[in-house]
Amino acid sequence: YPKWITTSKTCKVTGLDTFPYRFVSLGVTQTLDWFHLECARNGWRMRLLRGEYPYNRDVFDFEDYIDDEPLCAGDAVIISLPFSGSGDKHPAYEEVLETCDKLDIPVMIDCAWFGTCYDIDFNFDYDCIKLVAFSTTKGLQTGNWRSGICFSKWNHGSLSVQTEWYHGIHMNTYVGLLLMKEFSPDFAPNLYKEKQKEVCEYFGLQPSKTIHIATGDEQWEYFSRDK
Repeated sequence: YPKWITTSKTCKVTGLDTFPYRFVSLGVTQTLDWFHLECARNGWRMRLLRGEYPYNRDVFDFEDYIDDEPLCAGDAVIISLPFSGSGDKHPAYEEVLETCDKLDIPVMIDCAWFGTCYDIDFNFDYDCIKLVAFSTTKGLQTGNWRSGICFSKWNHGSLSVQTEWYHGIHMNTYVGLLLMKEFSPDFAPNLYKEKQKEVCEYFGLQPSKTIHIATGDEQWEYFSRDK
């Protein structure tokens, strides 16, 4: 899986070699749950940017968006890349991570849409980033055979214990590995991005760097998330 990630010709991925541990994850969701648990155990206040993947605020106590209140010590941050609300890198990505480095704020990066995006720089070379998770669900179409990988600087918690006990989702990971031998991370973007542009032109939308995501003006406000 780590080798497959690096085969992308359109997305640059750097910094994964700074994570000493790798764990199997049920998609990205199981890693998100681990990070939520760490927030609860350590008394960290979870912080998100507006438009973030709603699962995080739906399953965990959450009130304060980074957009509305500055980060401070004792916080913890989850950021998706590509960003769940736009399909591109969030414009505050580097700024948030630099702040987290200074304040020793733990961060998880959710890369669930890797394999459906193009022309994005995935830079994980920050001390504050503790977990980075990828999934086969979107890029390799394994929604019914979900698997993923978690790159970690922590060697404790649920994923670490399950790995030690060989409690893996072995059939799911096998399906993912078979597909990785046949399809690169660029396969879906290369196949669909021209159609994405055609659909967006027809509806008056702006295509993002993720093939199934677009943004629009006020007539599409019904689909707005967190304003």
